[in-house]
Amino acid sequence: MKNELRKRRRQQLKKLERQGRRHAPLEEGEVLVRLRGLLYEGPSARTWGQLAEAVDAWPDGPELEVALSYLEAHLEGWPDVLRVNSGRAMSWLRRLFAGLNEPRLGLLRTLSISPEQPLEPLELRLLGESPWTRHLTGLLIHQPRLHQARACLEELLRGRRLPRLTTLELEGFPVEPQRFDEVLAQLQGGPLQRLLLRSCGLRSAVAGLARVELPALEELALGEQLGAEAWRLLGDAPWWGGLRRLELRWEHQMTGRPLRGLLHRVGGMPRLEHLGLEQCGLQAADVRALLDADLPALRTLDVRGNLLTLPDLLALMRRFPGLEAAAFSGEGLGVDELFEVLAARPPGAWLPSLMAAARRFGKGAEGVELTLGLLALDGADAGATRQLVQAAREFPPRSARRLMEALIAQRAWEAWPAPVQGLMRDLLPELTVPELRAWMAWRGHTRGLPRLRLQLLAAAQALDAP
Repeated sequence: MKNELRKRRRQQLKKLERQGRRHAPLEEGEVLVRLRGLLYEGPSARTWGQLAEAVDAWPDGPELEVALSYLEAHLEGWPDVLRVNSGRAMSWLRRLFAGLNEPRLGLLRTLSISPEQPLEPLELRLLGESPWTRHLTGLLIHQPRLHQARACLEELLRGRRLPRLTTLELEGFPVEPQRFDEVLAQLQGGPLQRLLLRSCGLRSAVAGLARVELPALEELALGEQLGAEAWRLLGDAPWWGGLRRLELRWEHQMTGRPLRGLLHRVGGMPRLEHLGLEQCGLQAADVRALLDADLPALRTLDVRGNLLTLPDLLALMRRFPGLEAAAFSGEGLGVDELFEVLAARPPGAWLPSLMAAARRFGKGAEGVELTLGLLALDGADAGATRQLVQAAREFPPRSARRLMEALIAQRAWEAWPAPVQGLMRDLLPELTVPELRAWMAWRGHTRGLPRLRLQLLAAAQALDAP
């Protein structure tokens, strides 16, 4: 095994030497200017990839130390899940496996193992022995080769080598009760805040999860079919009442009594802010359980993938009027039922899903009327109105003109000038002279937009010409 490891290291060293360094050394000021420009774009996977590429281009030396110190200070506010070994950052791990000193690894906070970021057994062994892993806060294992994933978990969790772990995601990782209990034992009493388990065959190991003490756990995401007994055990878990986010997906055996029991357990989950019940086959009894549940902190609700009836949907809207975001699927609702929803003047949080349902009726009269009805609602926020404006550019001229008039009446051009201007330009060839003059006479709608005003004037003059 040692000979094989030395051979692998030599191969990786040769590969790194062939790649070389293509960038000339930069002055310290140039380093900071380049990093500052990238950081200005804000936290995102794209920005992280650009930062990793920029830092990877600089050779070891004083300028790299300056860059790393600067980044360490300015990445503190970033979500740790973004600081992951993707793209160019994966080469930092390769250098570690080749026996090189790699100071850039200090920027990583999350380790991801997936078909896109695969690791070999020998590399996992080296990773488990490296003191660098003590800085990791996230471990994501998605659809791995099974023997690699198990080896990784055992190496990393043995001896609590991940003392700062706050996020653990396992997807496509079949668990065995005894092995999973050993993993949970290493997490006992630790800082774990987010746990995601999907397609892991958790039913046989759910008892261990229900027993473990996870005092910091706030978010649980499960994509399993567990059944009533498993949900009863989880509802009695010591960490259940402290959850702030609960996401359940594909749990078709959870409907009826199991869901009602979960939502009413441990004081009604007073801290729960997000509840996701996507593709759970919800029925009328489950909706009644939601209506009766004591969820004073609930801010977002996701019931997509469930065929809700019109009474159920209206009842949920009335029960949770103060939500910040709500999502549902409208596939089971016809156009008449959607008009009934509009007549009930739903809260603004439900409008994006209603808009998506209205799109199913396309450019026809029904789709236009639904869109106009949505725009007339007081709860339409900036994002929803912007999407409505963009969708209107696909409507026939007569219908688009009606929407344009509604937008002008709401002074929408002040908040979203770009899409409104685009819609007005689209309509120019279809307008009559009286309409053009009326639009120009409307106070302020072209103020500050001289190019559009000139286009309106030119169009009016062209129509006046013999």
